[in-house]
Amino acid sequence: MDGDQCPCDDDAVVILDEVVVEILSWVPVKALMRFRCVSKSWNSLILDPTFVKLHLQRSSRDSPALFTLSNLFLDKLCSLHCCSIDGLLEDPSSTIDVNADANDDNGGTGIPANIKYSIIGVCNGLICLRDMSRGFEVARVQFWNPATRLISVTSPPIPPFFGCARMGFGYDESSDTYKVVAIVGNRKSRKMELRVHCLGDNCWKRRIECGNDILPSDTFHGKGQFLSGTLNWVANLATLESYVVFSFDLRNETYRYLLPPVRVRFGLPEVRVLRGCLCFSHNEDGTHLAIWQMKKFGVQKSWTLLIKVSYKHFEFCRSYFPHPLCMSANNDVLLLGNNSKYQLVLCNLKNNTISNIELPLREVFFISFDYVQSLVLPYRN
Repeated sequence: MDGDQCPCDDDAVVILDEVVVEILSWVPVKALMRFRCVSKSWNSLILDPTFVKLHLQRSSRDSPALFTLSNLFLDKLCSLHCCSIDGLLEDPSSTIDVNADANDDNGGTGIPANIKYSIIGVCNGLICLRDMSRGFEVARVQFWNPATRLISVTSPPIPPFFGCARMGFGYDESSDTYKVVAIVGNRKSRKMELRVHCLGDNCWKRRIECGNDILPSDTFHGKGQFLSGTLNWVANLATLESYVVFSFDLRNETYRYLLPPVRVRFGLPEVRVLRGCLCFSHNEDGTHLAIWQMKKFGVQKSWTLLIKVSYKHFEFCRSYFPHPLCMSANNDVLLLGNNSKYQLVLCNLKNNTISNIELPLREVFFISFDYVQSLVLPYRN
């Protein structure tokens, strides 16, 4: 049979290809980007959407924290620092190097230096940036993958609006689409509406009008928090004269209101996602910070009081209440950001102890995101 091909050769090649895919799906992103130079077939494989999803599924689910350290007196609005939550909770002051160079692989993630920006959200390794070079009056976004160092072109601006644009970023699994949602005021109707922009589009396609009970966008607080296919904001509902959670479904592009665990009429309540649960924090009677956790998303009765911290444990300015940043894997240690004093506050829920962590750089504001390195492209392939 000299010169004849063994009938098992094709099967062997298929098995070999499957082994290669299996091995590469566990390799870190930085190495995979180098492996693209090995051959055309490897380059095609690493950028293939099916492989990208497989690699994302096998990435660490114990997502590290991605911190933005914003100094409003600098030309660039913020820098990025990636660190493990466990290491952060064990020794926050040594883990976050506030003086690290953002382009240094050891201290930062290579953030673009040619634009002034803020971060709207982080999802599956993609960071949605809002271009702030023209101020708050113009809302334009870019998508950036710091692991691959790839960034999209800047989107068109949202059509003219009044008020502030409150934005959020998330993933619609049903259509395999990354979406940015902006809550803005319509200049003609003077009503609130939602604009939707999908990654890869060259416009803001959809406009969803809100009801008359939604107050202007400056009563929406913070960035939209992504959870279970929805984006969530705290909003002021005129009919209730109280704050609610405004929840937007990315699949159906509809919204609903989730009632908070208690009625809150004043102060600056906030929603955050901690360890896969929606959390609602608010000022209670001017004496305590209360943080609630919704154990089952969308179920009102599942709200559970996570912690109530007396303000006597830390100093703060009434304009900046402490806010939750991240939580340990076993849910017994919580890290708060105290932006009025530019410090971190460590709460041990098991031992019921609280400690303040001073950082060397002053006038810094903390925001955190769950982050995992991925191969997800910031543009359509």
